[in-house]
Amino acid sequence: MNIPVIRAGVVDPPLASARFRGTADSTAHAVWSLVPLGQLHQEKTERTLRTGVQAAQFALTALSDNWTTLSTQSQTVSMTVRDTLSATRATVQVSLPATARYLRADALAEDPATGQQRAARGMLDIVPLETAGFSTSDVVVARTVRKPSETGVARWQAYDIDPLFGARAARGQPIALLWETYQPTPVNGAVRYRVQLSVERVEARGVRAVVVRALGGVRGAVMGGAGSDPRTVTFDRTLPAFDTNVETLTLDLGDVAAGAYQVRLVTTDLQSGRVVTRVAPMTVGRR
Repeated sequence: MNIPVIRAGVVDPPLASARFRGTADSTAHAVWSLVPLGQLHQEKTERTLRTGVQAAQFALTALSDNWTTLSTQSQTVSMTVRDTLSATRATVQVSLPATARYLRADALAEDPATGQQRAARGMLDIVPLETAGFSTSDVVVARTVRKPSETGVARWQAYDIDPLFGARAARGQPIALLWETYQPTPVNGAVRYRVQLSVERVEARGVRAVVVRALGGVRGAVMGGAGSDPRTVTFDRTLPAFDTNVETLTLDLGDVAAGAYQVRLVTTDLQSGRVVTRVAPMTVGRR
């Protein structure tokens, strides 16, 4: 079928993504998108708009290095469309085998009168995560992260995540972080690991950490400590042995200047000494 694609720069769908450990030696790649239902349901002449409750399919397709389709997952989203700016959030994850190299995100809407489809499309390059042993997921940078109401062991899917699309925060806006920690080394049925978080300004001559403050999410989080950098939020965990643990933390960036930044997460397995580092780029805009 010949599908007209709305080109990038017109309604290229805003995307946020993160890699988590999947099952059976795979990487679970989560993608959040603002599906532009208003523009997808604009008539071909772009002079009229189909208002009212409208729907679209948001699909993720994993592709190999020669563009062979490996897997696809999709979700139907709908909302009451009032204008061309109407958009709704979709969250889809796809299991990525080791041969996956690209991830295509498609938002498809069909014109019921003509049967023609319009699409907004985005592409992501992917690198699989380690699938065994001590590691962490990517860090999700969000406006808010709400914990599930049910108690007990949960994965990231149980959390209500409102991501920062384009990882762009307004100046003075706190950021919420979520990530998973995997398989620290157990000793006598317990694990011990250290988490260090910092936010760095990215400049032409390099990066420099800025002062941030933990607002909530982790009991015992401290700013630095004896002999440590006061610009780093640090906390230690001692827990019963586990395969996966979800971590959340809210940071106050204060009144940092607009520009390019990155969130640096350094996790140290205190039993084995192994260190894993993840870096998530973000931008602070003007008020």
